[in-house]
Amino acid sequence: MMRSLRLLFLLTVWVLPCAIAGTPIVVERMRPGIAAGMGVEYLNPRDVVDMINGGFRPEERLPDFHAGVNFFVAGFVPLSSDWLLKIEYAYLLNTYNIAALLGPGEFTMKVHMPTLYIHYMLVDEGLYNLSAGLGVGYHFGALSTGYGTLVDTYTASGPGGVLELQGNTAMSEDLFVHLGVQARWEGIGELRNSADKAPGVNAQGKPPSLSWFSVGARIGMSYYF
Repeated sequence: MMRSLRLLFLLTVWVLPCAIAGTPIVVERMRPGIAAGMGVEYLNPRDVVDMINGGFRPEERLPDFHAGVNFFVAGFVPLSSDWLLKIEYAYLLNTYNIAALLGPGEFTMKVHMPTLYIHYMLVDEGLYNLSAGLGVGYHFGALSTGYGTLVDTYTASGPGGVLELQGNTAMSEDLFVHLGVQARWEGIGELRNSADKAPGVNAQGKPPSLSWFSVGARIGMSYYF
C-alpha cells in the first residue's frame, strides 16, 4: 500500500504540471501560504490496544495497527530560498468497535496536535515543489469509553514529533494540490479521568498512556499569497 501511495504522490507532483503545461502559468517561488486537507494514519497505540484486548476480552483481538483519520490546517512562510517555517493544527480521530461478553463497545481516541515544523526545500520549480521537514509540538488527547457501565472520558497530554515529506503542484497561479506523507511519534502520557482514575492497565499492569507510532498519507489544497 505504501508503494501505491508513493507512486500516487510522485505522479501527482511530476505529471500534473506537465498535463497543465498547455496553459501558461507563471508562479513565483517560495511564497507564504496556507494548506488544509485530510489524511489516513496507521497507528499503534499499544497501551490502548493491550488494555482493550486484556481487560475487555473482545471476541476478536484488536490488531496492533489501526487506521484513523487526520484533519489538518497549516500556514507557512519562507525563511530563505531553502528553508520554510510551518505551523499546523491537526486533529486525529481513531475508533475501535468491539463485541464482547457484555455486548458491543466503542473506544474513541481524539487528539489535538499543534505542531511547529522546519522544512528544507528539495525541489522548487514554481509549478511544483517538494520539501522534507521535522516537526515538534505538545499535544492533547482523550479516550472516550463506552462499554457496559464504563462510560467515561480519560485525558492526557505530552510531546510529539513528526518527520514529513510534502509536495505542492499548481492548478493555477495561487492554488495548488497539496500531498504529504508522515511518520509520527507521540509521547502522550497516562490517561486519567476527572476523578484521577485510569481506564484499565496495559500489558505491564500500569495505567495506559496515549503514546503511539504511526505512518500516514494526506491530501488537500494549498493557497499561496
